[in-house]
Amino acid sequence: DRSGNFVEWRDFKPSGALAERRVVEFEIPGYMRKVTTYAEDGAVDSEMVGSYDPERRTADLTSPNNDGSIGRKTTTTFDASGNPVDNLLISPDGQIMSRIVVSYNSEQQQIKRTFYNEGNNISLVEEFAYNTRGNLRHKRKLRSDGSVWLDIHYDEYEFDTNGNWIKRNQMSEFYGRDGDKFLENKQVIYRKITYYKQ
Repeated sequence: DRSGNFVEWRDFKPSGALAERRVVEFEIPGYMRKVTTYAEDGAVDSEMVGSYDPERRTADLTSPNNDGSIGRKTTTTFDASGNPVDNLLISPDGQIMSRIVVSYNSEQQQIKRTFYNEGNNISLVEEFAYNTRGNLRHKRKLRSDGSVWLDIHYDEYEFDTNGNWIKRNQMSEFYGRDGDKFLENKQVIYRKITYYKQ
């Protein structure tokens, strides 16, 4: 929408047929009020309802069951800049199913995401680094023991007249638990952006 919020997603099958559509309604820019997922036949598949504390520092996104009871719930905590820093997935009986903790740099860019499993143990860590233009330069995924299993390097960006990248090279390196690289994958990624006048 005009505030920069994603208000609709569409997932397509390889044949090009619509598989799923998700529509998001916002209470105010940046704060979701309702997420409705539609099946390929257009019928409502699921709904999630958002609520916020008065200071907009925490948000709950719940999935009501058919009988009106609360199903799974996602609770997100925001920092003073409005960035999500802690995300909890909670089961209907109140148990934490998973957690994601996010850190940011002074430019409000994500630099680290730590994933926790149901037992509150670290299952995955992602680290990010950026170039001087603020574009992603390096992404690393670490196992729970701290060993690297994926290193991704991004370079040779090309930009459109609005300064947004439309082409970049990507080098992915996969590592075993012994630290040996077992796979290397090179890609050239193109991106097409369509702009509209406000």
